Amino acid sequence: MDASPDHINLDEIDEEIRKIKFVKDVHDIHISSMSFEKYNMTCHILCSEHPEYVLKKVTKMCRKYGIFHSTI
Repeated sequence: MDASPDHINLDEIDEEIRKIKFVKDVHDIHISSMSFEKYNMTCHILCSEHPEYVLKKVTKMCRKYGIFHSTI
């Protein structure tokens, strides 16, 4: 079974995503290990507009947490 890594704070990631321009809501955030220090994230994001912009910003944010695969 996959488990969220202890050192990654889901509330912090949620808050950071919500601060991105055009993000209206975030839910169903899940993070699991792919391998040692590489993680996978899935989440649903509701945008008011410009979803491509939001996708690029969230993907860039993920990298700083060691998240190298995301389904958004």
